[in-house]
Amino acid sequence: MAVTLKYKKQRFQTEAAQAVVDVFRGQPKGGAQDYIMDRGISLDRQTQIQGRGYTIHGMSNGKILLDNETLKKNIIEVQGRQDLKREVNIENLLRLTVEMETGTGKTYTYIKTMFELNKAYGWTKFIIVVPSI
Repeated sequence: MAVTLKYKKQRFQTEAAQAVVDVFRGQPKGGAQDYIMDRGISLDRQTQIQGRGYTIHGMSNGKILLDNETLKKNIIEVQGRQDLKREVNIENLLRLTVEMETGTGKTYTYIKTMFELNKAYGWTKFIIVVPSI
């Protein structure tokens, strides 16, 4: 017996994902960046591992190239569209939260946001923290 799931896309979910994308408006699209991973191994051990043909590379998103003023302007614009208090703590520009009520489709919204950030900026690495009681 096949089970079919039907999912209704909600406008507010699309708007939430777009709000996150809009925070970074002006960021050039770039692919993943190679970097050497710090494995916490002493230099001698590191040399031994690399000498045996092991590669210790990781991948990361490209650096955010927007200046603080552009980020601040983008955040204030997004806050204004949502009728939120327009304020930005300049020291925490990149500590952003998306808050939604229980049962509103947060998981879908997080996934949609990741796809939209990938499409707009080429980002592939994300961390989602979901607090619980």
